[in-house]
Amino acid sequence: MDQGLVIMQISYHIHVQLFLLLTMSPLDLDTDYFYEARKSIMEQLLSKIHEGMAEEILITSWESHFGTSCRGVNWNRHSLSELRAVVTCIGSRCLTTICRHLAQDYRSWSSGMPDLLLWRFHSDYSGEAKLVEVKGPRDRLSEQQRAWLLFFMDSGFNAEVCRVNPPVYK
Repeated sequence: MDQGLVIMQISYHIHVQLFLLLTMSPLDLDTDYFYEARKSIMEQLLSKIHEGMAEEILITSWESHFGTSCRGVNWNRHSLSELRAVVTCIGSRCLTTICRHLAQDYRSWSSGMPDLLLWRFHSDYSGEAKLVEVKGPRDRLSEQQRAWLLFFMDSGFNAEVCRVNPPVYK
């Protein structure tokens, strides 16, 4: 799992307390029915995230479920303190929009996320975050990557493409 999937990881930490089954993910996660079957409780949770309670939800999920196998979650990739900082840096409005988007159509949106999530946490409990898709000289954006970047920009999230070229030696 690369850093660009941290948002998905946060989404799962937040949602895992609602629908953790004995499997690694809900059996209907990749279906159109997933969100509709949980719409009421999902919207309540998304409302709490939007109101600034994402960090509390994250901490509760982490403490209750740490180590439990769950698709999209790598418990050893980032510490709880790093994820708390990421939640703060992303902000409640963007995090709510991203979580809702994934919940409504995980199957279509589970790939193509940008390669990097960069964040800077400030001592005054604020921060900033940026998603970056890295492309080499011959790489092109896939349609899915293009869709994600447009979605992030429309959602107010700072996202960009970074073109990397080999060094030129003289």
